[in-house]
Amino acid sequence: MRRECMEYQQRSCYLDSSNDFAYSYAAGGIPVKPKELPFMGLVGYGTKNNVDWACGCSLISERFVLSAAHCTKDPNDGLARWVRLGELDLARNNETENTLDFEIIRRINHPDYRSELVYNDIALYELKSLVTFTDTIKPICLPQPISYYDVRNVIGAGWGRIDYAGPRSTILLKVDLDYLAVRDCTNTSELRVAPRGLEEKTMICAGVLEGGRDTCSGDSGGPLFLPKTNDQPPCFLHTQLGITSFGKQCALKGLPAIYTRVLNYLPWIESIVWPDYLLDPGLVWSS
Repeated sequence: MRRECMEYQQRSCYLDSSNDFAYSYAAGGIPVKPKELPFMGLVGYGTKNNVDWACGCSLISERFVLSAAHCTKDPNDGLARWVRLGELDLARNNETENTLDFEIIRRINHPDYRSELVYNDIALYELKSLVTFTDTIKPICLPQPISYYDVRNVIGAGWGRIDYAGPRSTILLKVDLDYLAVRDCTNTSELRVAPRGLEEKTMICAGVLEGGRDTCSGDSGGPLFLPKTNDQPPCFLHTQLGITSFGKQCALKGLPAIYTRVLNYLPWIESIVWPDYLLDPGLVWSS
């Protein structure tokens, strides 16, 4: 996976060789600019002509997206069937040159996931056709266990609700969040869905303890990722740390959200997305 990320990085800079796009992040949820988060995807349910885009995902290879296991089925038990990449505004119909839809042919929930609980909320969806990377559709990198991340701030993104009782956003939004201790999310969980309590190894707590900034319903499955620093070029790929999993309402004081910790599941992800690497130990790191 590390080698793949390096390759994706080189291809990204080639695609962006003439792109002088500047990144800037602001407090609160704000619209995403073109080419800013090219790894963002939507997960859809229903028929091809009547799709409900109700979850998020992240592109991690030419064939797979990463999402939350609870997104594999919608509340009506409809299976996740579609992935849309390159989208910015669902209300517009003039983005066809940048927006592509893919059929999901395989849905792989983590084997330890149980729908009635919040543990191991991670899934991989295999696409029917290969994704061709462009300047508007590119993968995100996954964290490397040999690296140390001094994480203080992270970013969430998606087309979720703008507040707990509000409508889903048609525009892709991003929000700056604080990386918190898992104990700061204790009030977010309930005993019935987390009888073992929250787990530091498999979960990330992120949000703003004072409230006001958060991910929300509809952002599920989307990535929690590191912001870019000023010394990184525009073509530099983001690194995903978490997957939006669950929260208690949205943006309320003392109730930050919980994200699945991707680092804990790297061996499982690699065994499915990059199985050939496992045949050569020299190509694969281990935790």
